[in-house]
Order: sequence, then structure tokens, then C-alpha cells
Amino acid sequence: MTKKVQAVIKGGVIALILALTASCASSYHSELERQIGVLEQEVAAAKADAANAAAAASNSQACCDATNEKIDRMFQNSQSK
Repeated sequence: MTKKVQAVIKGGVIALILALTASCASSYHSELERQIGVLEQEVAAAKADAANAAAAASNSQACCDATNEKIDRMFQNSQSK
């Protein structure tokens, strides 16, 4: 073969490889974007769950504090009699 034909074939092979690589990269990029979207939704749900748990813990602590105050008052009343 002549050098021109070899150069054209090599150029075609290189162009084909680049096209395939770009196609794979684009597909990979789309999949990563999809996974990021799913992860963002999971993070938002986890934040909501954490906020709910914190509120429940706060309510529980308030109830516990109120009960302890009642017990302390009852003890003080029984000691003062």
C-alpha cells in the first residue's frame, strides 16, 4: 500500500476509536448523573428522618424533665412535713 492509503486507514482507525471513546464517556456521564440524582433524594430523606428523630428526642427529654421535676417536688414536700 502507499503511504497515503496507510495514513488514511490510520486516521480512520483513530477517528473510530475516538468516536467510540466519546460515546462510552457520554453514556458513563449520564449514568453518573442519574446516580447522583438518586443519592440527592436519599440524602434529603435522611435529613428529614434525622430532623424527625431530633424532634422526638427533644420531646422525650422535655417529658423526662417534667417528670423529674414532679418527683423532686413530691420528695421535697414529703421531707418538709
